[in-house]
Amino acid sequence: IRCHHSKLSKLITILSKMIKETNIDDYRVQNEKKIVANEIYYRQDKTKQTINKQVFSHLMKKTIYEDLVIGTEHSLKNIEKYHINAFLVSQYRPENMVFGVVGRLGDNTTNSIISQIKKEFNIPSKTTIEKDNMPNPLMLHYNFNKNNYKYKEYKKALDYYSKDTKNAEKGQENVYKKINWGYKNIPTNSKQVYVNLVFLCKGMKEDVLNDILCKDVENMIKDYLDLGMSSKLFDIIRESHFLTYNIGCSISRYSNFGLFNIRYNMLDDNDSIRKSIEL
Repeated sequence: IRCHHSKLSKLITILSKMIKETNIDDYRVQNEKKIVANEIYYRQDKTKQTINKQVFSHLMKKTIYEDLVIGTEHSLKNIEKYHINAFLVSQYRPENMVFGVVGRLGDNTTNSIISQIKKEFNIPSKTTIEKDNMPNPLMLHYNFNKNNYKYKEYKKALDYYSKDTKNAEKGQENVYKKINWGYKNIPTNSKQVYVNLVFLCKGMKEDVLNDILCKDVENMIKDYLDLGMSSKLFDIIRESHFLTYNIGCSISRYSNFGLFNIRYNMLDDNDSIRKSIEL
């Protein structure tokens, strides 16, 4: 968010209120579910996205990454307001956030900004909340009591998200050892073949974003292979051998590994497919 330094204090207060006073009404939840359902159908109608999803799910089978975040029509229909609030309470907490301020500070000082951030985002810990038998500040608008049906459902969802987060952190550690490598054929009604070549890159994990040298090397590789019509992939696969109209590459980062993916689509011809993979 960009703002003049004279408005910085007000901006911090607004961001704090967005976190602590979030009030999601049932009307919005039900209507938003329709929009997300539309997105699911939209993605399912796209052959390329459907294939990429199946390739990824096959690759990550029996790991925490097997199912994509967007979910299914069934899971969407079962989401209620208290599920969303429980997720907000368990995940949108100061200890899970990074608040960065970059630029001219004007009359503000680093200490004054840090003090205000600490003050505005001072949400009681989960232990304090449970001990004092009070709802999280995010839930003050809910007016819960222990005998309330929705309160029980909310607590159940909150416990689930808390445990799920810990399981996810443990599950990330050895995911790359469980990757389901090998050939996978996914039948479609398309007149084209979609090829995905995926490579394990242990050095391209999430924390290398902080390493300028690694980032520069990564950008150089991507530019060399996938910088439009002047790229190596385009020059060899398309211009020299006329095998595909479009080819590209991407990098996906995870906690302790990365995946490098070269993908393209082409006519359904076994000799051409074999030749493209050899190249």
